Amino acid sequence: MAIQYTLAKVANQTFTVNIGSVRYDIELKNIGQFMEATIKRNSIPVVSGFRVVTGQVLMPYSNFGGNFIFISDNDDIVTFNQLGVSQFFRWLDDEELAAL
Repeated sequence: MAIQYTLAKVANQTFTVNIGSVRYDIELKNIGQFMEATIKRNSIPVVSGFRVVTGQVLMPYSNFGGNFIFISDNDDIVTFNQLGVSQFFRWLDDEELAAL
């Protein structure tokens, strides 16, 4: 089931997402022209300083039943000033990811 999250249009932010009984702590940072993500799953680091790329999952090699992804209207580079405007942060389950 796809879930879209509303993010603030700020350069650096930290937030928590709960999916079922799993807690994800997510930190997004602006690094010049790009953004990077650090994600912990139930307090265990999954990725750290991972470059965010439109249309690509943020937790590669995971088997968590889904993944986080940024979707962009124009496949642009993810930048904080377009969050919620033309770039959207979503959780997609494995079936939805396979359909991309």
